[in-house]
Amino acid sequence: MSETEQLLQDDAYSQGSRITSRTDVSPKTISALIRRVRALVRRLIDHEVEESSIVGAEGIISQEVVLAFHELGGDFVDALPFSLLQARKNFLRDASDSHSDASLNELRAVACEVIARRLVAKFERDSYDQGLAQGGGSHLSLTKKFTRVESDGDISIPTSALESAIDQHCTTLLSSTEVQRAVQAIWSGQLVQKYGPDGHSYFEPYESKDDGAFLNHFHPSRLGVPKYAYCINIVTWIFFLAIFTVQTRVYKSFDFYEALLWVMAAGYLAEDVSRWFKIGGIDAVSFWTVLDLATDLLFTSAFALRMASFIAHGDNSEFFQLRAFQLLACVAPLVWIQLLKLFDGFVYFGTLQVIILRMMKESAIFFTLLVLVCIGFFHALYALDAADEDRVADAATRITDALIQALLGGADFDLSAESFGYPFGHILYYAYCFTTAVVLLNILIAFFGTAYSEVVDAASEVYCGFFSEKVVSMVRAPDQFVYPPPFNLIEAFLVAPLEYVLPHSYYSKLNYYLQSVLFGIPLFIIAFYESRLARKVGGIVLEHKHTDQEEAEACGERGTLEDPEVPEDEINQGMKISKTSFEQLVKMINKSKKDEQ
Repeated sequence: MSETEQLLQDDAYSQGSRITSRTDVSPKTISALIRRVRALVRRLIDHEVEESSIVGAEGIISQEVVLAFHELGGDFVDALPFSLLQARKNFLRDASDSHSDASLNELRAVACEVIARRLVAKFERDSYDQGLAQGGGSHLSLTKKFTRVESDGDISIPTSALESAIDQHCTTLLSSTEVQRAVQAIWSGQLVQKYGPDGHSYFEPYESKDDGAFLNHFHPSRLGVPKYAYCINIVTWIFFLAIFTVQTRVYKSFDFYEALLWVMAAGYLAEDVSRWFKIGGIDAVSFWTVLDLATDLLFTSAFALRMASFIAHGDNSEFFQLRAFQLLACVAPLVWIQLLKLFDGFVYFGTLQVIILRMMKESAIFFTLLVLVCIGFFHALYALDAADEDRVADAATRITDALIQALLGGADFDLSAESFGYPFGHILYYAYCFTTAVVLLNILIAFFGTAYSEVVDAASEVYCGFFSEKVVSMVRAPDQFVYPPPFNLIEAFLVAPLEYVLPHSYYSKLNYYLQSVLFGIPLFIIAFYESRLARKVGGIVLEHKHTDQEEAEACGERGTLEDPEVPEDEINQGMKISKTSFEQLVKMINKSKKDEQ
C-alpha cells in the first residue's frame, strides 16, 4: 500500500475529520477549538443542575447535543476529545479560582468528560456502520497527540486525549468500552507506536497483523509492545531478585554474583533516570517514583561504600564492606515490594495496589497531624527537662524513643515518672498516649475504611483507569530502540553516542542487528506466538465487536432483526416469531412508560 493510499485509509477512520495520524495541527487551531468547546459548554450548562442529569443516559446530554458537539469540530473532529478534556481542566481551574462559580464550573467539567466519552462512542459506531477498519473510528481521536498555545504564549508538549484523561484521572472516560479497546490494542501491540521526522510519536495499526510469516514478526520493534515489555520485566526482575538473595545470603568477599548485582542495579537506576527526564514534571511523581528513588539511593550508597572498601586498607576496608552489606540488607523490603508493581497487570494485584495507594493518600492528613502532635509533646518534655538542674542524659534521643514506642504500643511510663519534671511530664505522657492511641489511630482507621470502600465499590472502573495509566506510561516516554535493563547500559555507553556520528539509516541498522542478537530468544518467542496467532485466527486484528446484524447474516436469518422469520430448516414449521410487529411492541412499551409517569 502506497503512502497516499494509507493516508486515504487513515482519513476514512475518522468520521467527518480530515486529520490523520501523521497530520500536523497548528497549536493555534487547537486552542481556538478549545475556546469554542468551552463557549458551547457554557451555553449548555448555564445554571446549576443536578449532576445526575448530566451523567444520566436520558439527561441533558442527549443525542442532539452530542451531534452538535460533533459538528462543532468541523474538519478537526478527531481533536474534539482532547479539546473537551482540556476544557474540563480549564473549568476545574476556574472553579478553584472563583469560589462563587465553583459548583457551576465543576458541573461543566463533568459535562466535558461525559460528552467526550459519548463522542468517542459515536466515532466507534460510525466506523462500524460504514464498514471501516475495526477500531479505526475511535483510536485516532484517543491516541493522536496535539499541542496548544498556553496562557504564557509557550507551546505545550504534545499530548493525546488518552494521556490527558489519565493525567486528570477521568475514570468515567477511561472505563468506557471504546477507550479500553484502544488501551488493550496498545497493550497487545495491535496499535504500534511510530516516530515522525520531528521525533514525535503516533499510533497506527500493526502492518503485519494479517501475515503468518515468522520472519515478518521477528523484529526488535516488538520489544516496545507493552505486553511483551511487561513479561520481559517480570523475568528480569525475578532474576535480579534471585541474584540479590544469593548476594545477601552470606557476608562474603567480592565474586561474580556481586558484580552481576551491581550491573543490574545500575541498569535499573539508568532506566529510572531516563524515564524521569523523558516524562519529567511534578505530575510524573507517584508513590512508585518515591519508592524507586529510595531503592536507587540505597543501592547507590551501598555501591559507594563497597568501592570505598576496595580503596581503603585494613580495618577501614572491613568497615566499609560491612556498611555496604548492611545497606544492601536494608534494600530487601523495597526490592520485594516492587513485585507488587510487576504483577499489577493482573486484576487482583492491580486492584490491591489501587487500594493500598488510595490508603496511603488518605493517610497524609493523619501523618500531618501526627508529626505536629509529636513535635509539640517533644518540645514540652524537653522544656520540662531543662526546667531543673538535673538533666537527663541524651534527653532528645530518649524522648524521641519514648514517643515512638508509645505510638507503636510500647509506652515507657517509668521514664516519664522518673524524669521530665514529675508530675507534669507524667501527665503529658499520658495525654500523648491517649491522643495517639485513641484519637489519631482511630482517625487513620476511618480514613483507611473510607478509601477501601470507595475503591471496592467502583473496583471495575478504578482498575480500568489504573490499567490505562500503566499501559500509557510504558509508551509515553518515547524510545524508538528498546533495551530492557540491564542491557540499557550497552545502549547508554556504546550505542547512543554513535547516534551523533552515524547517519540515521546506519544507526537504525546497528540497533536492529544488535537487538536481534541480544534479545534473540524473546524475539523468537514473540515471533512464534504472533505468526501462529495470525495463521490461526486470520490475523492479529483489533478486537471486533460482533453486531446482531452480522450474527443474523452469518446464521442466514430471514426477515429483519426486529421481525425475524422462522428459518426454513426449523422443525417448528408453520409457527411464527413475529406474530406482533416490532413497531406495535414499541408502542406498547411507550404507552407503559407514559402510564408510569
